[in-house]
Amino acid sequence: TVIGERPLVFLFVWGEDLEKIWGSWQKMRALLDDFRERVRGVSMKNPYVVAMVATAEEGKRSVEELGVDAVTSYVGSIPGGYDNTESYTRFSYNSLSQADRILWDSFRSAGLKVLPIVSTGWDPRPHRDDIWGYGGYKTGPVVESATPNQIASHVKESIEWMKAHPETAEIQTLIVYAWNELSEGGWLVPTKQEGDARLRAIDAVLQEMLKN
Repeated sequence: TVIGERPLVFLFVWGEDLEKIWGSWQKMRALLDDFRERVRGVSMKNPYVVAMVATAEEGKRSVEELGVDAVTSYVGSIPGGYDNTESYTRFSYNSLSQADRILWDSFRSAGLKVLPIVSTGWDPRPHRDDIWGYGGYKTGPVVESATPNQIASHVKESIEWMKAHPETAEIQTLIVYAWNELSEGGWLVPTKQEGDARLRAIDAVLQEMLKN
């Protein structure tokens, strides 16, 4: 919960997904309003709803038409990542973390409340021939596997960004892509190769920040 015990709720709004699933933005607004009423009806506070969007434009529309409180994203999107329509394009992890930072700033410039997205990676090649959902990832960006320290540093800079912009990051909360999207290249969950090195690196950064 955040800001006076308001339940924190995330709503996935991504490109055409909302209209594909719910039919229209108007129908989604009606459902969201009904959800808020049901939550308040069981003596809970008005939910703090965060839309997960791809762009600042989607974020503004989500605030204006859906009445959400803030925005974040599902995963960072590297500019030009899908320009090659024939094959994958390789990028460094720094390119992905920089794309995250650009997105945070674009949200802020649009006057939105923000929960920074911290991406741990992106490599959906295991889904190349996936026939469900999007029909497979046959092109697009493939990001080199991040080191635990790179991920921890990205978490640190997101916290520093929130502290520098308290009016924008009003609930001082970030979201990480992802706990266990291993088949899409983003994870924090312990693995055979790394063990819990990513979690330990993040913990070390958080402990150091608490001291300061």
